[in-house]
Amino acid sequence: MKKIFLFTALSALAMTGCNDDDKLGTPVNSNNYLIGNWAETVPTANAHKINFRNATSAILTDADGSKDTLDYVVKDSKLLFYPTGATTGGSTHDLQKVNNATIKLSNIYVTGQAENSTPVIATFVKK
Repeated sequence: MKKIFLFTALSALAMTGCNDDDKLGTPVNSNNYLIGNWAETVPTANAHKINFRNATSAILTDADGSKDTLDYVVKDSKLLFYPTGATTGGSTHDLQKVNNATIKLSNIYVTGQAENSTPVIATFVKK
């Protein structure tokens, strides 16, 4: 019985002693996988498209075809968009990397939302 208890205790310790990098939800601090063209699939297919041209510049295209060229930074699982050349006055979006071809962004839809409302999470896939 003591052997079973010892084995169980050591197993529990081994599972909880993992490096923080192994846990789900580790902060996203790199933007290299973003480079390329992404299209929204949820909640509205192709309502937004993002072309991450390089590690610092992106073009955001809305469904009506209007385009904004923006600078961006990825830090602590946040994607921060800024008007080109600025470091303030931008927008902040929670960034979740699902895999190398799918990301989720919050706050892409802001029109008409109350300040304390639950943010809409948009899913984008790499094209």
